[in-house]
Amino acid sequence: VEENGRIITLTDVEVIDGIKGAKPGDVLTIYQVGGTLNGTRMWIEGAHRYEIGEQMIFFGVRHGERVVSYGVGLGKFRIVYDGSFRKVVEDISGVVVLKTGAGGQAEFETPTPRSFPSLATFKSEVKQWTSSERHLQRMPARKILQPRRLQGAQAPGSAR
Repeated sequence: VEENGRIITLTDVEVIDGIKGAKPGDVLTIYQVGGTLNGTRMWIEGAHRYEIGEQMIFFGVRHGERVVSYGVGLGKFRIVYDGSFRKVVEDISGVVVLKTGAGGQAEFETPTPRSFPSLATFKSEVKQWTSSERHLQRMPARKILQPRRLQGAQAPGSAR
């Protein structure tokens, strides 16, 4: 979709289990700058890609009637089925970190994604973290989501 002269991608997601801010059955629209439209590709490196049918945990903030990811390359955790159980892995594809290396030289580093042995462990840690008074006002909404459809532009590598 084109909006104000730029390509945007809108992804509708269905809430399966709302940890905070949304209820099961709610349908939310994730707003992202970038995508592919009429053969033109414009994408922000580190921006999330969403796949139809994938399950994820999403940290987002309201942007009008839509939601946006809590930071580029932050805010999405994939739910991975590993045999008979589910684990949770941070989705930081395309994210690089600039750090000061030896001799004060700038170096790029690919961060290691955080991983949790189970969905229950992840949810417990999120609830524990958000129960701290000093973090309550800064925490974004968290939802377990499953994308239902993409409108307009399609993110590279995502299903249509």
